[in-house]
Amino acid sequence: MLCKIHDGVMEGLKPSLNMTAAAFGFSIDASLHGSLMVAGEMLVHTGDFMIPRFYELCDAVLPLVTRANGVVRLAVIYLIPRLAKRCPASFERRYLSQFLDYLLSSAKPSNKKGILDERPASLLAIGRLALVFKSKDENNEGLHRLITRLTEIFDAIHEGLVDDVSGLKTKYEALRCASDIVESVGEAATDHIQLLLDHMFNSGLSESLIHSLHAIASNLPNMQVRCNSYILLEGLAYETVILLIDYH
Repeated sequence: MLCKIHDGVMEGLKPSLNMTAAAFGFSIDASLHGSLMVAGEMLVHTGDFMIPRFYELCDAVLPLVTRANGVVRLAVIYLIPRLAKRCPASFERRYLSQFLDYLLSSAKPSNKKGILDERPASLLAIGRLALVFKSKDENNEGLHRLITRLTEIFDAIHEGLVDDVSGLKTKYEALRCASDIVESVGEAATDHIQLLLDHMFNSGLSESLIHSLHAIASNLPNMQVRCNSYILLEGLAYETVILLIDYH
């Protein structure tokens, strides 16, 4: 049964061979989107079934980043961290650079396409992708590649924190991405976080900010005092507001 499902997914991911969608009156983009969603669940729930089929799936997904349909591109964005988590070493060798290029491009405000804004999903995907390669192993090539691109990654996070032009707030996703990156690369992110910290504070008190500051304090010892002080002060202010609301 899994083989039949996989065959259907692969047919759906290759528009030039997709006869089923046309036979049932579906558009190619609808078939692509459905196939991507099913592929994501198969990566998570079928054990090692997808491992020998991993390259085939990645090769079929990669060209879809250029599709005009925003829903298809969003489905690809959600799928990327799942692909990496299924076979980290294989993903790093053949696909990490290309998919990371796409995520960084999609996270930029200037690259907004159509009605759907891909920035929030792209920021979250970058963070989740980094967590896949979290390791203290000195031979972790995936982690080394991410470290060499930290400037680009933190530029995207910074833009997510300060950009309000499109009207869609991306502060939560930017903060979450920052905390995931710090958790993954550790002290390699110190200089970048120091430049970003004031913008994080200016984003306002939120659960996302507190989560990010905890991640920074836990993984970057040199910044513990500053982060913990802010958490304490803002936490006291938050508790005061809650007490006032309860009182009234």
